[in-house]
Amino acid sequence: MPKQISETEFLEKSKGVSAELLAHSHNENTTFSKNTKLVIVGTLTPPDTKYFYCSFYNRIYGYIDESLKKLTRTGNETLKELKKGLQEVHNKHVDIKLCNQVEIDQKVNSIKEILDKNGIAFLDVMDKAIRKEKSSYDKDIEYFTLAKNDFKKINSSTVKVIANSKLAEKCAIEMGIKNLKFLSQRFDKKSDWVKAIIDAIE
Repeated sequence: MPKQISETEFLEKSKGVSAELLAHSHNENTTFSKNTKLVIVGTLTPPDTKYFYCSFYNRIYGYIDESLKKLTRTGNETLKELKKGLQEVHNKHVDIKLCNQVEIDQKVNSIKEILDKNGIAFLDVMDKAIRKEKSSYDKDIEYFTLAKNDFKKINSSTVKVIANSKLAEKCAIEMGIKNLKFLSQRFDKKSDWVKAIIDAIE
């Protein structure tokens, strides 16, 4: 089980740790603003990933697309199509730093435009982490610090939050998030996700 530690403890424990085992949140690239109505939070965006929820098996973009379709807010490209395009640019056998950065940035900016236009943002609850091994699994996170400064911006009276893991939910509650709903991609229905998204942004 990942262990939460203080910033001071993190600095001490990270000494001598390989750079590939040190992870940082993607929160500096969030679309969160005063117009945000919904924040979807996870633990920590996996290493070697350019944006939140862009891994092949992640379903969140599909849930948002379906919600926007029901609200008749669809554009020329869906989030799922943009995610697929991003994956095609970034072949996982190639270090993301060696990929076509201009094309990657274009895809990410298009994703951010759709999210921002519809009042949706993503945040990682963890700010920094030390992994036992390089992987995308929470079980391989050994130590982490909370992204407290990023979560101070959330006004629970006007912004709804969906946590997509039990650990993300626990961390969000610890940071004072109250208007919070837990939904699992694995165990909850697509219809539950779509209803929660529509309720937040319509």
